Amino acid sequence: MKISAIVVAAGNATRFACDKMALPLADSTVCQAAVRAFTTHPDVSQVVLVVPQDKVAQYRTLLADCTVVAGGKTRAESVQAGLRVATGDHVLVHDGARPNVSRALIDRVLCAMGEHSAVVPTIATGDSLVGPAGYCDRSQYRLTQTPQGFETALLRKCFADTQRQFTDEGALVAETVEVYQVEGDVANRKLTYPVDYYGIRGDLRYGIGYDIHRLKEGRRLVLGGIEIDYEKGLDGHSDADCCLHALMDAALSAMGLADIGHYFPNTPQWKDADSADLLANVMQTLAQKNARIVAASMSIIAEAPRLGAYIDVMRKHIAALLQIDPDAVGIGVTTNEGVPMPVADLATTEAIACIAEVTVQTTMDV
Repeated sequence: MKISAIVVAAGNATRFACDKMALPLADSTVCQAAVRAFTTHPDVSQVVLVVPQDKVAQYRTLLADCTVVAGGKTRAESVQAGLRVATGDHVLVHDGARPNVSRALIDRVLCAMGEHSAVVPTIATGDSLVGPAGYCDRSQYRLTQTPQGFETALLRKCFADTQRQFTDEGALVAETVEVYQVEGDVANRKLTYPVDYYGIRGDLRYGIGYDIHRLKEGRRLVLGGIEIDYEKGLDGHSDADCCLHALMDAALSAMGLADIGHYFPNTPQWKDADSADLLANVMQTLAQKNARIVAASMSIIAEAPRLGAYIDVMRKHIAALLQIDPDAVGIGVTTNEGVPMPVADLATTEAIACIAEVTVQTTMDV
């Protein structure tokens, strides 16, 4: 499959009372954040950004890695403007007003596109529904999100065969083929009203974690979720991955929570546990507080083994575990120059330590 992504940002935002695409969000803007999710995705070969005619020149300069085209007066016209320049045999259509789209969600849609001609992410609704006939059973209904994935030829044909207006492309295509649903993401909210922006913007919190384990013969050496070829491994109740342990402690600290010893005590349940599974548990704990890790930086302190050849693989693996871009993960390696580590007479040849700092983004609901 060759994938084109169309990010639609050509609306006039009448319900927002300002240009919401230009609003600041972390280190970029709403529009840039939505686009970046696709320009940094390895499986997306082309990103088409659809904006108002008077902003085409501005965005062509600002986002040079995109094909920028002018949209129309309606969503249908804007999507079709993007379709005209899309080169992929499959296309993702995404709302520019959804800047929190995650790589994991994009991956779910892409995976399903391998077997289905139309794929839409959906989430359950927590609100009750009422219509002309009274209240509805909300368990029978789902809310649609973007990105929505289609065979490009199918979407073009569906637009050509109708003059009706639809609220999204899934509704349009559903009149022709069955639309397959994948699980959406509650964090992937759309900015429709000003209150949505203040909810999604939230704030940034920072945490620091530290972990150290002795080296022991007969153990696997696992760092950052990657097995390292070495005659010794780190000794501990779990797999003793000091990198992921420091990362978890940093994330929990950023949210004012207890350390990993509280969540994963030395009980049979966690004996020889994979630290990647523990990290997934911590991420769920953060998600319950409407928070997620958006960046991580680690410094590994080890005299041996030499880790340079593993760093890039480790960085990409940790990024995949955190569901963030690899560029948001930094890993450095250093030694203590033979000086004992900051615990009683423990030399760097006898242990490996890691210091981690994370950035956690929260919403205003925390």
